[in-house]
Amino acid sequence: MVRLASRFALVIFVLGLLAGSAVGGFAQKTPTIDVTGPIILAFFVPVTEAQLRQSPETSESLADFQHYVAQVRPALSTRGIELREVRAERFTIRQGAMTTLYAVKKNGVGYCLASPGKEPLVQFGVLTDADLLKLADKYFGKSKN
Repeated sequence: MVRLASRFALVIFVLGLLAGSAVGGFAQKTPTIDVTGPIILAFFVPVTEAQLRQSPETSESLADFQHYVAQVRPALSTRGIELREVRAERFTIRQGAMTTLYAVKKNGVGYCLASPGKEPLVQFGVLTDADLLKLADKYFGKSKN
């Protein structure tokens, strides 16, 4: 039930973002990621240097995010899980014939875990390398390595 409510909230958020962008008239390239194996998309909204100077919290959050992504990359690679950074306000995941659009919260960071034949899992916020490995083990299954 929580998963359904979470998905419903995400869909509403996406629709709101799309409506807002149509009104605002800006066009941004939306990356499409084909899910052909286990993958984690580490995403964050692009920010300018000026925005980082104005918001120390955003700057610190982004620095932590990038640090933990760099730390966890080798362990995920050993487990056969691709880790890709996505710097966009929205992105699309394509699993076979199904395509799903995801929107990132303003000044948001997070992770989208996906694997062929599985419902993607989105987690907002910065996770430590250890926490992301635990989440990956839970979603993809324990590593045999």
